[in-house]
Amino acid sequence: MASEIRVNTFKNRSGLGTISINDSGASFSGVVTATSFSGDLTGNVTSSSTSTFTNGLNVTNGSVGIGTDNPNAAKLDVRGSNNPLLKLTQTTSGIARLNIESETNDGYQYAGIGIGTASADAELMWTTLGFDVNVADSVRLRIPSSGDVQVLTGNLVIGTSGKGIDFSANGNAAGMTSELLDDYEEGTFTPSFTGGTVSGGYTRQIGEYTKVGRLVTFTLTIDGDGDLQGAAQALEIGGLPFTSRNVAELGGAQYSYPGNFDTTNDRRFWLVAQNNTTLSYRSVTSANINGNLVTNVNSQFALYGHYFTDS
Repeated sequence: MASEIRVNTFKNRSGLGTISINDSGASFSGVVTATSFSGDLTGNVTSSSTSTFTNGLNVTNGSVGIGTDNPNAAKLDVRGSNNPLLKLTQTTSGIARLNIESETNDGYQYAGIGIGTASADAELMWTTLGFDVNVADSVRLRIPSSGDVQVLTGNLVIGTSGKGIDFSANGNAAGMTSELLDDYEEGTFTPSFTGGTVSGGYTRQIGEYTKVGRLVTFTLTIDGDGDLQGAAQALEIGGLPFTSRNVAELGGAQYSYPGNFDTTNDRRFWLVAQNNTTLSYRSVTSANINGNLVTNVNSQFALYGHYFTDS
C-alpha cells in the first residue's frame, strides 16, 4: 500500500521562501531553481532577480531575453534565426494592432501599427492617437495588398535636400542624365524693366512661376503708369525667380497678350539671359532691341515662358 504525506505549505527557516500546495496546483515564492518544469507558470519575477528557463527564456533585472542570456540592452530582447522571429496573432476578427505608448506629463500618447481587414484583403496601417484614449485612432498611412502607399493625412515631406522620387525603374531615353524628381515649388515674383526705360513706374507687375526639377515655367504681366520712357539701351525685364543655367541652352518667352507694346511685327522675341534672372528683348538676328524702338513702353503686355536652372 502506497504511503502519502499531505501538507499545504512548505517554508524555509527564515520564512521568506514558500511553497504552497492546493487543489489547483503549487505556487512558489522566493528564489526557485528547477531543472525542469511543466504546467502553467503564473505570478511575477521581481526586478532584482535573475531567472533562466529552458528553451532560451531569460529574465534579468526586469529585462526579458528570448534566445539570449543577456537581455539588459532592452526590456524585451528577441534573438534567433527563425522566420518570422516574432509572431503576434489576434484570434478574433477585426484589426490587429501593436500599440506603442509614450508617457508624458499629460498622460499617454499612442502610435500603432495595425494589420487591418477593412476590405477583403489585409492592409498595413500606421495610426496615431492623442492623449485621450477615448478618441478614435487617426490612420496616417495605409499600405493595402495592392502595394500602393496611401498618405491619408499630412504631406509626404522630403527631409534631405537633393532627395526625392526616383523613377529609375522606368524606361529612359539614350540621353538620360537623371531620373530623380528632387524639387517642386510654386510662387510669385515681381517683374520690372531693368534696362531700356527711364523714369516712370507701374500700375501692374504680376509674376507667377512653377518649378519642377530644373524646369521653371512662368507668366508675367507689366503695365506702365504712363510716365515710362524708352531709352537708347537694351530693353530688359528682371526679377525672374531663379538664376538660369550657365550654359548656352537658353530659355525664352513669348506674348500671351501683346497689347500695343510693340506692333512692329518683325518677329522680335524675349530671351532668358545665360546665368541670370533677366529677359532681354531681341530681334530675329538675336540683336538687342533698345527701349526707344518699341511702339509704346507704357502699354500693358503679358508673357509666358520657361527656362532651366542648374539645380
